[in-house]
Amino acid sequence: MLDNLVSNHPKIESLGELAQLTSHLNKGRTGISWDWTCTCGQSMDTCPVWAHVASIYKQQYFRSLSEVDTKIKRSARTHLFHFSMLLGAFLPNDRIRRWTMSHAYHQNKLLETGRDLHRIIDAFRQTTGVEIIVDSSKTAAHLQALIVAKPHDVDLKLIHIVRDGRAVLYSKIKRSEKYKKYGASFKLFPAIFGWCYSNLQILNTRCFFRPEDIITLRYEDLCNKKESELRKICRQIGLIFDDNMVFLSSENKHNVGGTSHRFTWNADTPISLDDRYKKGLSVWRRAVFYLIAGVLHKKLGY
Repeated sequence: MLDNLVSNHPKIESLGELAQLTSHLNKGRTGISWDWTCTCGQSMDTCPVWAHVASIYKQQYFRSLSEVDTKIKRSARTHLFHFSMLLGAFLPNDRIRRWTMSHAYHQNKLLETGRDLHRIIDAFRQTTGVEIIVDSSKTAAHLQALIVAKPHDVDLKLIHIVRDGRAVLYSKIKRSEKYKKYGASFKLFPAIFGWCYSNLQILNTRCFFRPEDIITLRYEDLCNKKESELRKICRQIGLIFDDNMVFLSSENKHNVGGTSHRFTWNADTPISLDDRYKKGLSVWRRAVFYLIAGVLHKKLGY
């Protein structure tokens, strides 16, 4: 949703979840997924934007875009990964935290993938003619790859959007019920630890950014006062707010990944807070969540 709203600004384009690009190009998933198409409705081969991106990439780097793996594998983690993440949460000094984080991944693997990611982003920039490109991949490993391989002329900014962990937990429960026939299942402890770890990794990675290059938003604030939150983003990236940013839209979009609703969003689509967890999440599950994630939950403003 945030990706869609932000990219409605005339000076911003989103390529979506770049980590999912390889799967889109090769239709790598089956079952639960929708058709692997660009948001414009065309296949990745026939979309004029992605076809041009692929052409630029092949011309400049002598490789087919479909041969590039844009997803960071778990094998990129070192045996110190979990230790580094937990230690990083308690270190007050950014220099030490950066040293710790550098030992969480095999840097050569991050560098290899990161270079490809920046090349694709640059080809997308050349194709669209817009200088500010949004990648909404939402994983710390992907972000680390972008940091490690960042060209000197690229200005990288981080938008960390957080959501109430209880709402995330309830959403996972409902999703597992919806896709049960495809083999989806729900496990309480992995779901809670997953929310903790996702946010903890991003918090640790913030040490690579200047304070003015970090924007923190809460999903709940975005829903309830979207204009003021979007104005905050514009101020921090040096743009004048555009009124079109408060509406969802699927027109002239060429992003990949994300929700299937991206194909049908329009100006009449309501943006409302999803707080079904308040009635749907059982007391005992809330209690377990607080025991495990309570400290981090409070640190993130809940």
